[in-house]
This record gives sequence, structure tokens and C-alpha cells, in this order.
Amino acid sequence: MLLRLVSRTSDLHPSHHLSFQSHLQSHRIRSDLRSNRYKRYHSKIHPKMEATNTQIEIIDPSQITLTPKEQEVIQLLRNVVEQTNCGSTLRIAGGWVRDKLLGKDNDDIDIAIDNMVGKQFADLVQKYQIENGMKGETIGVIQSNPEQSKHLETATMKICGVWIDLVNLRTEDYTDTRRPTVSTGSPLEDCLRRDLTINSLFYNINTHQVEDLSGKGISDLRDGIIRTPLTPLTTFLDDPLRVLRAIRFAGRFGFSMDPELMEAAQHPQTKDALLKKVSRERFGAELKGMFRGKVFQSFSLIEKFGLAPIIFKLPPNAEPAVEDSSEQRMSTMKTAFELLDVQKLVEISPEVREFILFAAYLSPLGTTTFPNAKKRPESVVRFIILESVKLSLNDADNIFKLIQSAEQFSKAIPAALDTFSRREIGFLIREVGPLWKESVLLASAIHISKMKDSNLKVEDLHFDAERFIKKCLEENLDEIYSTKPLLNGNDLMSLFQAPAGHWLSHAMHEEMGWMLEHPDATVQECRDWMISQKEKLAPKQSENPAKKSRK
Repeated sequence: MLLRLVSRTSDLHPSHHLSFQSHLQSHRIRSDLRSNRYKRYHSKIHPKMEATNTQIEIIDPSQITLTPKEQEVIQLLRNVVEQTNCGSTLRIAGGWVRDKLLGKDNDDIDIAIDNMVGKQFADLVQKYQIENGMKGETIGVIQSNPEQSKHLETATMKICGVWIDLVNLRTEDYTDTRRPTVSTGSPLEDCLRRDLTINSLFYNINTHQVEDLSGKGISDLRDGIIRTPLTPLTTFLDDPLRVLRAIRFAGRFGFSMDPELMEAAQHPQTKDALLKKVSRERFGAELKGMFRGKVFQSFSLIEKFGLAPIIFKLPPNAEPAVEDSSEQRMSTMKTAFELLDVQKLVEISPEVREFILFAAYLSPLGTTTFPNAKKRPESVVRFIILESVKLSLNDADNIFKLIQSAEQFSKAIPAALDTFSRREIGFLIREVGPLWKESVLLASAIHISKMKDSNLKVEDLHFDAERFIKKCLEENLDEIYSTKPLLNGNDLMSLFQAPAGHWLSHAMHEEMGWMLEHPDATVQECRDWMISQKEKLAPKQSENPAKKSRK
């Protein structure tokens, strides 16, 4: 039986559009490929994968269907080669070929050139455009940036309205860093330097044929296997970021991993290389990509390979002392993942979904702090997000807020279901803000993960949280966090004939409490009530900040 693989995510690297951003997939091999290493590769016997009863349906490589725009681009490139007599063989590389075989569109087209650098061929394209009455498109040159896995200068330009990246075939020689020495390579060398066999396929524009020079790319795609073109340990030591890329693609497509790759991912040398060679920013970029796939599978592999302490590095002197919470982290994340799939009340954007899942994973550390440089307690969760994986301040604020708010709701929900206080719950929602429903879902996931019976489903255990959200919606509390007081500060100062002072914030708090208890009240009714409370709320004479005369 054939199963069609349906990916619910897009690739980690989006198209660059107008920004001249490169999305080349830069993966490495040692320069001794030029000798006999690739021969040893072809004769190497890979460990046998576990047998499966299903295969992934892929397009016949000889039957790849091009969109009209892709046909237009490819025809123009062929015309450039023919008209200029440059003798180039052009190949589309990497993710575009993989996705075409999976029956998916991919507008990220990278062209690999065999006999010149990308800028030289881009000049030929521009000249062809001008000579044939077209607009000569601007050529962008993206310099190498090893920190972003770009090890070779790349040319990028619009061809038939589509952004295209142009770069020469290459081979890479690594020493003791992730920054290789790059030189022109053969198609086989370029293929074998890449991270995974499924990403090492070429589409030869000259012959209109898919080229699987590793000999494993098409079969691994069909069988759902994540495998490196060369020996995994060598591949990972060359560039340890490939470990995280392998995990990300396994999660993105739901593929299994080659046993030898799994063994190499757990090797002490691989872990040491991850610590020494990969920047925290790259950890974060790969992590964000994992959240757009089957994130639980990806994080399970991170935990299985023992990579969590490396990726989510803890600060020193955490209080209370952090114990191994791997099982609890994964249980909470799994429950949250299942809950988000079955719940129907809350419409959640992809970005907020990432927040909830990461918050679920980090929730066991929610109350853990460490002394910062000023000896003040600081959240370990915020440290992990901002320092260990270098995500944004917005990410840290939202994820930490979700964890804090989930704790508040976990205490409030049981009492609210017994006796619902619109005032108390309204104030809580105002404090939490727009993510209050998501915080309730996280609170439910944390609770369920601690008590779930194997015979019960998540949707059954989620009943209390669902009832709570429905009650809040019935009480029109959905957006109460944005409700403004009927009487503002100036109104109250005028009403009580008193200047601003500490009394004002208390009075406005009481006003909002009264509004929560009287949701249909008018401004006049609110004014009348405030006057009736003047004795309690207005400042005493001694509180008036009358100016004292200077001596």
C-alpha cells in the first residue's frame, strides 16, 4: 500500500523576494573526495533499516511536472547557454528537486553551474535579457557567511520574474571549524558534500533528468529515511549543525533515521563539536524550523540523542537545583501537541502554536531562577530562550508569560467552575492579556500530563478547561483586557476634586471591578456609583500632595 506524504509545513528557509537574501543549502565534505574517498563511499554497506509495510508515494523522476513559470525560467536558461556558447551544464539543486518528487511546489530555485562562478553566469543572463529586448535585471552578490551556513559567494537575480540563486558546483575541506576551504568541484563532489541524501538530488536543466549521484536519494525519499551521503560521524564532525538539520527534516517529513546516523548523533565527539563549532543563533534557527514540522518527533530525538543540555544550556547556580526533567518535559509537550490538535474553541496562529509548544516543553523550569550579574534572581526560562538559543525578546516575553499565566489559571479554574466570579476572572484575563485562552490550554496540558490515565483521551481530560473557556466567552470576557474604564483618571480627579496621587490607581481598580460586576452599566451609572464610594475612595485631606512652602 502506498501512502502519500502530506507535509503541513514549509521549508525553514523562505524565498528571498526583494531582499537579495541567499537560501543556498551549504553542506560540506573534505577535499580528499578528489581522490578515492567517493569510491569507498559507493562500496560502503549501510546498516539495514527496519522493514516497513508502507512507502511514500513519490513522482516518477522521469515525469516531473514543471509549472508554466518554471518552464519559462528553464527555457531562458537553456537559451543563454546555447546563445553564448558558454558550454555550461546547469542543475537545479537540493530542496526544489526533493519537493518536486513529493508532488509539492517549491519556489526556492538554486542553480548549480559546472564551469564558472554564479556572478559570471548571471552576467551572461543579464546580457541575454538586454539583447533580446528584456529588462536587464539587477544582479545581487551575497558574500559568504559561514555563521549562516553560506560558504561561497552567491549571485541572485530575477529571471522571468522569479528570484534565482546562482552558484558553482563546489567541494569543501574542513579543518577544526565550521568554515571550510571551498573550491570548484564535480557534480559528485557537490552532491556528497550535502547534509542528507534526500537533499543531494539534482535536476539537470540540459537533459531534463533527475540525477541521484549519491545512489540513495530517491530510494531514501521513497522509503522515508534520513541518511547522510557520506559516513555520518565524519559528516557531523565536519559540520555538527547537520545533526540538527537531520533532526529537523526527520520531524518535518516524519521520516525514520538511519541507525548509523543515530549512533553518530550521540557520539561524544559530535556533542563536543556542537558545543565548540555551532553558534547559538544557528541553534535557534534550526529550532524554529522544527516547530513548523512534527515538533514532538524532533524534540524526542533531541532528548534521545542527549542533545538537550547542549542546545538548551542552563545558567550556573540555578535555584532550585535543576533535576533531569526530560520525561516531564516531553510528556507535557506531547500532551500540548495532542490538545492543540483536538481543541476547537481557540483559533491559534502558527506563531502562537510554537509559543505554546515551547512553553509546554520548558514549563518544568517555570519557577527556576538564577542570580544574574547584579545578584538578582532571573528566570531560567528566559535565559534559555534569549541566551541558549538566541530567540527574540518577543519570543521570550510570550513564552514566559504563557508559563506564568498557566500557573495562575491552574489555580483559578477549579474555583471558577464551582462559583464563577466575573470580577476575579475578569481581572485575571486583564492581567494575562490577549493570550489568556492559550494560557488556559497550556494549563490544561500541564495538568493532564501529570495525571493522564492511559485509558482516557486528551479531549476527555480537557473538559474542565473547555468549560471554563466557554463560560468566559458567555460572560463576554474574551477581550476584557482591552476594555477601558468608563471614567478615566482626569474624570475621577474632577469628580472628587482631588489632585493625582496614590489614591487614583486604587480608585480606578475599584471602578474596573464594579464594571466587571455590571457589564451593561452606563457612564452615568458608573459616575453615580463612584460618588457613593467617595468616602472610601477619595483621598483624605492628609493625602493631598499640597505643595509645602520652601523655607
